[in-house]
Amino acid sequence: MTYAIAGRSDAARGLIAVCLDSIDDVDDAARARALSRLSVAYFYFGEYEAVDTYATEGAALAGEIGLFSLASRCFSSLYATSSMRGDYTQALWFAQQMSTAATKSANKVMHNRALCSILDIESQRGNSERVEATLRQLTDMFGREALNEPFVVLEVLALQAAWNGSFERSLQFLNLSLKGIFDPSHIALRRSLMAVFFAVLDQRDEALDQLQHVGLFLDAPATTLDRLGESAAAFSALANVLLGRTTFAKKILKTNPPRGGVAFPMWRLVSHFAERTSVEADAEIEGDLRAIAEVGHGGYAMMLRNLPIFAHDAPDEQTLTPTEQSVLSLLDRGMRPKAIAELTGRSVNTVQNHIRSVISKLGTSGRDEALVVARRRGLISEKPRSRF
Repeated sequence: MTYAIAGRSDAARGLIAVCLDSIDDVDDAARARALSRLSVAYFYFGEYEAVDTYATEGAALAGEIGLFSLASRCFSSLYATSSMRGDYTQALWFAQQMSTAATKSANKVMHNRALCSILDIESQRGNSERVEATLRQLTDMFGREALNEPFVVLEVLALQAAWNGSFERSLQFLNLSLKGIFDPSHIALRRSLMAVFFAVLDQRDEALDQLQHVGLFLDAPATTLDRLGESAAAFSALANVLLGRTTFAKKILKTNPPRGGVAFPMWRLVSHFAERTSVEADAEIEGDLRAIAEVGHGGYAMMLRNLPIFAHDAPDEQTLTPTEQSVLSLLDRGMRPKAIAELTGRSVNTVQNHIRSVISKLGTSGRDEALVVARRRGLISEKPRSRF
């Protein structure tokens, strides 16, 4: 594993061959440890199918013999590969299994990692209620210092602030998160988001400085963009559009076409916005925002909807009924459908029908995104307050 992390592939593969030859001759505990280490080694090789094979077997065996701390590490490998593929439903399940195993073993380090993983996925999906609940769980278990260290938590806090239109605060969190990461794709994504927020705040020089860093990453000869890099390219293009540098934006989009995932609807959205010459494109942009949410990135969709450039009313905007307006206000207070039903004397099904009608009329893909759009349109008088 040490050789794999250090990039010494030949030496690592030689030891792996020796390990595989003897793995059936050891007891279950040693076999589970070997499987866990093999999954990590193959993760650094980028061979994710092998990671899945060894980590799945390792997690099952470790769970059977009561080595739950080891099982949590295997689930961590499975979470990582699922997340890298963009399979966020599967990644969330593995993160939850990691949390359960870490709890059973009283392994605080792995439990912290599991909660941060859950937090990352839920923020990507735009699930604000789960983000709030997981942040509370983190602080209750590990203290408020837990919010100052993991770069994942800082990124989530930045996204959460952007959902509420607090772009200055988003920039503070993103800047702090840069101090804890070394992966070029992660750094480029954060810098591209910072460029977008600086552009929204009319801080042109700061935005251009961030774009220069991202440009060096995108133009590096050895750079092969992963999904994070593709998203960084899309946000970089968006920042250029906001700065009136449409030619630069089009060049970025042309030279960095996405292969799929969230980057494709992002790429399409920025392309539509860069080419927009009339309000007819508004419907296309609405469709792009919904597509971003549908591929598992409701968090980005909510953030984008809050940017002033996308703060236009949908062409087919419909008026909410007084009952729908009331249900919307109660949702904004954090109430669930069952509680709203009890308060208003309606059935849960009736309340859920009103919620679906609100979502449809606002042209959004879910409850959280509907709240963001409602606040932007002034349908809700106050923003919900977060304790973080």
